[in-house]
Amino acid sequence: MLFFLFYLTVNAQQIQCDLLVGDTLNINVEGVNGTIQWQESTDSLTWLNILNETLSSIEIIVPSSVTGYKFYRAEIIDSLCPNASPYYSNCVKYKIISNTSQVQIGEWFHGGIVFNTYSNGSGLIAPQVNQEHAAEWGCYSNNLLLGAVSLSDGASNTDTIVLKCNQRPIAASVCDTLNLNGFDDWFLPAINQLDTLWDLKDIVGGFYSGSMWSSSESDANSALTISYLVGYPPYPVTGAKNNILSVRCIRNYTNSESIGHYNYFDTIINQPVTITINQNPLSQLKCKGSSTDFTVDADGSEPFSYQWIKDGIMLSDANESVLQLENISVSDEGFYSCEVSNLCRSVLTNSAELKVIDISIVSSPDTVICKGDTSALLVTAVSNHPAESGTLVYNWSPSMGISNVNSENPNAYPIASTNYVVSATEQTGCSGIDSTLITVRIPFANQQLCYVTVDTITWRNKIIWEKTPGVGIASYCIWVETTTEHYERLACVNHDNPANYVDVTSSPEVKAYKYKISVIDTCGNESDYSFFHKTMKLIVNTNSTNANLQWSSYIDESGTYVPEIYIIYRSTSTTTFDSINYTPGSEGFINFTDPNGSSLYYYMVGVKKTDGCNSSKENESVISFSNYKKGANGVSEILFYNKINIYPNPFHDETTVDLNDKMIKSILIKDITGKIVKDYSNINQREVKLYNENLTSGIYLIEVYSDNLYRNILIVE
Repeated sequence: MLFFLFYLTVNAQQIQCDLLVGDTLNINVEGVNGTIQWQESTDSLTWLNILNETLSSIEIIVPSSVTGYKFYRAEIIDSLCPNASPYYSNCVKYKIISNTSQVQIGEWFHGGIVFNTYSNGSGLIAPQVNQEHAAEWGCYSNNLLLGAVSLSDGASNTDTIVLKCNQRPIAASVCDTLNLNGFDDWFLPAINQLDTLWDLKDIVGGFYSGSMWSSSESDANSALTISYLVGYPPYPVTGAKNNILSVRCIRNYTNSESIGHYNYFDTIINQPVTITINQNPLSQLKCKGSSTDFTVDADGSEPFSYQWIKDGIMLSDANESVLQLENISVSDEGFYSCEVSNLCRSVLTNSAELKVIDISIVSSPDTVICKGDTSALLVTAVSNHPAESGTLVYNWSPSMGISNVNSENPNAYPIASTNYVVSATEQTGCSGIDSTLITVRIPFANQQLCYVTVDTITWRNKIIWEKTPGVGIASYCIWVETTTEHYERLACVNHDNPANYVDVTSSPEVKAYKYKISVIDTCGNESDYSFFHKTMKLIVNTNSTNANLQWSSYIDESGTYVPEIYIIYRSTSTTTFDSINYTPGSEGFINFTDPNGSSLYYYMVGVKKTDGCNSSKENESVISFSNYKKGANGVSEILFYNKINIYPNPFHDETTVDLNDKMIKSILIKDITGKIVKDYSNINQREVKLYNENLTSGIYLIEVYSDNLYRNILIVE
């Protein structure tokens, strides 16, 4: 049978002491003047004399308790001091448990303070003071790894160290030979157990700045320690085994912990004055997020201990006469009371109710409006304590552009995007806030062209841009310079359509063109023009040996794109061009001489935009072309536009084609990809009527073969 001696002063009764049913409790009272009658209670209010227990010490086999607690005291009657009799020893209180699963962290049980518990009813216990302040780990000079390598099992590590290391005393032997509070199964904690112990340092007590040994071996000459520095978290380090460090032993308790332990307590004779509550805590009504406190005031023999209780549950770290609550929430609502204890008994104050007012508020969702429009705002708010809150008062801010700042549903007509904040305030001053962002849509102001080129299918100018998503663009409008600095709108292209437009009115072989782009947003408002892009105009002069090319440079007014080189293309027809050379870019007119000009080629000039355009759905480079131009007489020239008469054009059902009395041999109609969609051959007529045979609306290229090849644009409505 094990037994332990445990001397607990009255101040130590702040720690919960656990006793197993069946344990033997021995209480001793000293300095008695008079006769003694030992008494017991289950609630510290109603006391019963313990039969035949009138000596200075009492031995009790711990019984069960309906309240889970037992209180003991000695009633002393001093015949020499009748006015002070009877008076009582300190009231000692114990928690009575039937099994070890009822033990909780921070309680005193079987040898020390519990600092870790497990679901099977076992746990770890540590004394309240160190067992050694200057000990080596041991066997440093052996240069031998003992095998105490567990990080979590200090008991097995201790057994290994004591068995394999003969040096004495060392940290492990201090614990192995320790007989403290009736127990001799102490061991040096492994590093993880020592780390857990540190987490409960304020409850276990006795810690100070310095380092402590663990039983976890690192290598032949070092072991793991934990360094404690007040105000900072601990950290494990490796220390040489001959270092001088502190030792704190621990022990395991199990779910089969045997009963029969002898507990000895000294009580100090006192003449107590029972507790009287002078001031109970008061009920309160507070706003969510505020701070508050409850206060209790008591008279009687000090010292007092306090335990605040909320809705019947003890609050942790609530052991002062004033309970302070910061940044309170609805979860803090409830009934608060305080159990005040002194040497005699515990007294529970009246309950005080805390109500926390929370204003739930929801404003209109964020919205987007057109400039000049009005948006209806709406706020819904409710208090969780409507009777106490009364009528809610609303306020919108800023007041600019609000029809009524105190209305639940005012109209807002901001001239610029505004975040409207609304508050709902009840009669005690509690409030809730929400906000609604109203975005006033203005046209996107930074839309730019990507590039302009000559379309090699229609041989008309093609304007290309990149779509800008998510900014409320409904359509893109293309503008062309008609006179100096004067632009007229050509067309507007819906945002959902491809990001390009062919200017069927253009004649790129006649002149260079300037184009700009604007956008119309979903509100119908149009942005300013973008910077212009100017096309290239190519001229070719030839002699017997050379072809002399001259063209106007490509211009991006914004300066974002400046061609580094111009690529020269040449072909014997107008269908396939090959690059033959390049020349550096410059402003104004650029010249190039082809020494093979007598070969009678067609020429084009191009510039490369290496970063491409998103409208092409790829990131590859794109090339902007000039018009093409024939190098010299002798190769059949393709005649454009004004040689073919098409009427009506655009057409819906039928149209007529003639070549000013020239004989028409055949006609090809191609779509904008160059695919032949109609082929009329062996015509041999001067005038041909064409019918719309399943042609969809759009732009087509018509090629008419006679004495030469003629091309024009055909538009189907």
